[in-house]
Amino acid sequence: MSETSELLVRDIMVRDPVAVAPTTSVVDTARLMSDRNIGAVVVANDGRVEGIFTERDLLRRATESRDEWGRTPISRFMTPNPVSVAPEMLWAEATAIMDQRRIRHLPVVEAGKLVGMLSVRDLLRHRAEFLEAIVRDRTAELAARNAALTERDQQLTRNLKVAAKIQKRLLPQGVPEFEPFRFAVAFHGHDQVTGDYHDFIPLGPDRLGVLIADASGHGVPAAFVSVMAKMCCTAYCQALESPAAMLRTMNEHLGDLIEGDHFITMFAA
Repeated sequence: MSETSELLVRDIMVRDPVAVAPTTSVVDTARLMSDRNIGAVVVANDGRVEGIFTERDLLRRATESRDEWGRTPISRFMTPNPVSVAPEMLWAEATAIMDQRRIRHLPVVEAGKLVGMLSVRDLLRHRAEFLEAIVRDRTAELAARNAALTERDQQLTRNLKVAAKIQKRLLPQGVPEFEPFRFAVAFHGHDQVTGDYHDFIPLGPDRLGVLIADASGHGVPAAFVSVMAKMCCTAYCQALESPAAMLRTMNEHLGDLIEGDHFITMFAA
């Protein structure tokens, strides 16, 4: 888009425009414009622009007798001293001049000599190309962003799968045999990783500790809290026989680790 927006007049002008001498008759000029299928000619003398003759000029003088056109020089019908532009002008600036002056053709002059012609048709064509370039650039930019988001989403999905496997390993891999009781566990997380947590703590031949907990929220933040609870239980609660002591110990060690807007509820038996 940047290259298109910086196009110069010389990049889009018609080079070697049709030019006629001031003495050329109106009828010959009109015939030349019809043959070339153009809407304007530059009236020049030795390469220097003296005027411009357009279809609009012809229509203004349409009431005059056409019998006279064959003898009338184009200098009488032309628009003298037309607005001209330099080839190094930005095409957007040339467009603004045409809009402000309400003109359809601009002779392009360099070092006092005619080098080209710029018309509304040329500007419209390149304006369309400019807009198409913007659309292409925006489409490419959106495609790149979508690709980056897709890659990021895939990476997050891979990371969550790894986190889910790690979390699953931290949970008891079976249920204890503890007669006369029998245990069964059904674990169905809301997301790939979850704040739900349970544990069994052997406390001797006839004693078993049971923990069931749920961290607030969902996903990764809740999973972090549940993992910290598992680590805390493993480190500090293995020898505690009192459920109250277990919960008090967990509360003491987790309190400084959990953010103020998160919490974990826990049952101990």
